[in-house]
Amino acid sequence: MSVRFQTVAGLTATLPIGVVPGLSTSWSPSLPMTVIANLLPLLPNDKTAVQFQFTPLLGGSWLVDDVYVDPMRMR
Repeated sequence: MSVRFQTVAGLTATLPIGVVPGLSTSWSPSLPMTVIANLLPLLPNDKTAVQFQFTPLLGGSWLVDDVYVDPMRMR
């Protein structure tokens, strides 16, 4: 999993932020993952837009169903 964001210089950067392992052969939720997006350069109004990228590392059938980001967790 990677996160894309815009730097203070206006460039788009991509950083790897973790790996979500396949825990079973059937559907199951992944474990919670901490993303330290509050360390990214802040845009005006103290907000930083991010885009998450999911790339399967192993063969098989992968599907990202829902992604929940808790906006209050890091305050």
